[in-house]
Amino acid sequence: HDRALTEIGVPLWRVVDADGLRLLFTHGDEHDPMTRALWPLSRAVNYANGWAARVGLGSVDAPIFWIESALIGVRKDPERDAFVRRALRAAAACAADVAVCGHTHVPVVARPVAAGGRWYLNSGTCREGRLDWLSIDTRGRHFEHHQGW
Repeated sequence: HDRALTEIGVPLWRVVDADGLRLLFTHGDEHDPMTRALWPLSRAVNYANGWAARVGLGSVDAPIFWIESALIGVRKDPERDAFVRRALRAAAACAADVAVCGHTHVPVVARPVAAGGRWYLNSGTCREGRLDWLSIDTRGRHFEHHQGW
């Protein structure tokens, strides 16, 4: 999974300044206390899931994903979502205006209401035939979630 990329030197996060806007790009593992605490288990589940998909069994991690989402506080309302709050705290720590994450597989474009006026964006997922992605217009301050090609 994405955290494994650190073994070949890929950073877990990146701050980008563009058009007077500072963006924090991160997968999101670091905002998930379960993944941080149980990293070997998380890696094993991702490995097993990849092989299950290769042999045609589909996703075997759905129940684990559902339980983990409930335990780490992923909610449909971004203002009540503990994961979002942790991501926005990370953005504040590096003076970013926008936190762009993945990890939860839940697409979100949350306008700043609280959290110091910061935006939270989550790209969604690219699995099981679904393709979610974000368009980010830094000059126009326009952020949008898309699904499909």
